Amino acid sequence: MSEPIHSFNEIIYNAQSLASSSVSAIQNIDEIRSYCIAAVITGSPVGSLQVKGSNDGINFGNVPGAAFTVAISAAGTYLIPDALPAYSYVQLVYTFTSGTGSITALINAKR
Repeated sequence: MSEPIHSFNEIIYNAQSLASSSVSAIQNIDEIRSYCIAAVITGSPVGSLQVKGSNDGINFGNVPGAAFTVAISAAGTYLIPDALPAYSYVQLVYTFTSGTGSITALINAKR
């Protein structure tokens, strides 16, 4: 059995403030088999993280499934994995409700 090959590990949010809604950098995932976003939250923000996908890198929509929307109510590390995505681009969106804090998020992909 062959093992997945590590493709990339990129920062998509770098110590971004969570005092308002924000959108991460866009990552092209055309050549990968699976990915996992790890978001490290500090402070006391309240809001949600949602994975968005796109086939053209411009028009993003919600990736279906409960695992792709994460309620944030405290500091911590949140993992959002996806195996066999059928879209070409991904980004992470933070929707602000209240509080303050910051996010650093990495996407790790394998092919």
